[in-house]
Amino acid sequence: MKFIKHIPGYTFLLLVFLSALSHAETWLFDFGPATQNSAPGYNNINNPGIQTHTGLINSEGLTTGISLTISIPFNTDGTNPNGTTTPAPETGFAGSATRDSFFGNVAVFQGISAPNAQMRLTGLDPAQRYDFSIFASRMGVTDNRETEYKITGANLATAYLDAAGNTANVATINDIQPAADGSVLIDLAPGSANTNSTKFYYIGAMKIVSRTIVPDTCEASDSTLDDKLTKYTYVEGVSPYTMGHWLYRPAGYSYAPCKKYPLLVWLHGLGETCSKGSLDILNKSSLNSPGYQILQGTAYSNQRPFLNGIILQPQTCSNWNASNIDAMIEYVKTQVRVDDERIYVTGLSLGGGGAWAYAASKYTKVAAIVPVAGTESALSSINAASHVPTWAFHNYNDTNVGPGLGPVTDLFRCKSYTHRECTVEHIDRMIPFATTKVMQNYSANGGATQATTDRTAALGKLLPDDLLPTQWNWNDGRAPLDSSAKTLMTIYAASGHSGWSTTYASQAMWEWLYAQQREPAPTLKISSQTITPVNASINSAATLVISAKISLGEIPVASVSADLKALGGSNVQPMVYDSVSKTYKLTYTLPATGVSVGTKGVGIVAVDTSGNRTLKFVTFTVDP
Repeated sequence: MKFIKHIPGYTFLLLVFLSALSHAETWLFDFGPATQNSAPGYNNINNPGIQTHTGLINSEGLTTGISLTISIPFNTDGTNPNGTTTPAPETGFAGSATRDSFFGNVAVFQGISAPNAQMRLTGLDPAQRYDFSIFASRMGVTDNRETEYKITGANLATAYLDAAGNTANVATINDIQPAADGSVLIDLAPGSANTNSTKFYYIGAMKIVSRTIVPDTCEASDSTLDDKLTKYTYVEGVSPYTMGHWLYRPAGYSYAPCKKYPLLVWLHGLGETCSKGSLDILNKSSLNSPGYQILQGTAYSNQRPFLNGIILQPQTCSNWNASNIDAMIEYVKTQVRVDDERIYVTGLSLGGGGAWAYAASKYTKVAAIVPVAGTESALSSINAASHVPTWAFHNYNDTNVGPGLGPVTDLFRCKSYTHRECTVEHIDRMIPFATTKVMQNYSANGGATQATTDRTAALGKLLPDDLLPTQWNWNDGRAPLDSSAKTLMTIYAASGHSGWSTTYASQAMWEWLYAQQREPAPTLKISSQTITPVNASINSAATLVISAKISLGEIPVASVSADLKALGGSNVQPMVYDSVSKTYKLTYTLPATGVSVGTKGVGIVAVDTSGNRTLKFVTFTVDP
């Protein structure tokens, strides 16, 4: 495999790629009717019922020994013809494969209920590892149609994908080892975030890539790339990656052949997409990017810990999403030695939204994020990232209006507010049990229109041994009161859509970021969270029943609580386990006064005995 590599003054073809990838083989699948088969290279799976497909071809059209069996059928009455015909290029799928899909459903639809489906792959090599990418799309709908994909071989992993209106997102599960008999099971069912009344779930296209495991020989590499920022320009049909990028290797990298290094991923804004200019604009002075600081000689190792690690500055041609960011990270991990416990993502504006999106989707992979002046339009799953260390930055009077984040029932105020309110809302939603909200404290030193002092909030605990509740502690200036805090928010006393140059000049920010390690992901899963009734009139003193089911992980439940501040209640109230319904419940009477009209969000948090928490929101509407 060839790709173009650029070093100042020279351009040449680098013919050597990792030997582990030279053994890679790819299989493509299109799930849909025979009348809409995909181009050569795809395995067209036309029957959603129980059936075995043998002699599957790889992407080069060669017959292989792999078979696919649908062992638990999808809905056999038909297929979904309403997928996108124009998938984003970074999905890696053709429009002929994404335009249709198999579907299942929990409630009866067209006389059939198919609450779950299962496929079985056989003929795989247990000595290899397999990476799965799954795509599904149902255009023209606005509810959540999340599918849970669980893949089981010798190991097990799960991914989720909302098909509603999807054109760019892909569910990815990597590093699956087949069982000893060479088999892998793929189970499909509605995800816990699925709000569709019929609980539709989908699969439209799938890609499987095999990887031969090559022992790490810890061989030294080319020392001329040490302590150097190198440009890699994307060349269609030649480059083995999807984006052009800059890559920095630290000094001494080639002389420590077994050492792994932290990875910093820096994401640019809308003004630096490939349509706006070449890769060079990622290092322009107004951004103050790590690459700019390196090229200008303004970065010093005692102030910029990123010099002691790997830096990736990719360039996108459209938008940032979790899929294209993760694909770039996974590619770079084949080129340099990355410490998986220390992957950091930061970005400005559009790239700040990308940092939020990556944390929300890949919360088991990222060690910390620093979004700067960023908004993101798909943060319904930000609760999954509540354990990810985050330091967000924003100008107080940033009136640039970000993308709408959905209707008011989504709980986010960003539909008609500015970038800054969006950032504040994301932070507040990650921490439902904080005794105050970010802006409540901030207004004390700023006023309604413009702040006068830079301020930083660090989230701390009221008591050292308390898991909950928490509180915001404010400090005048740009450094936190408590540098050990895992959630921070800095608001600059400034106008306009900016702040990144200041942020990337902050020694305190870089030191905080590189002190973070990947946190354990939540082990508990909250599902079927409800409030009944779903709405009541103001002053009605209605009795509400809040309930949630908790799927147990490996670590037992320590507590389940609800945050009732939005409904006039105290900060935290425990939910009690009901052994009959196997549900945690709380009965609460709406106070006669003190509750405003509108849609309210109640946070439900399950905490395991190791202190890891899982967060979900449920809505309740107060009518006039």
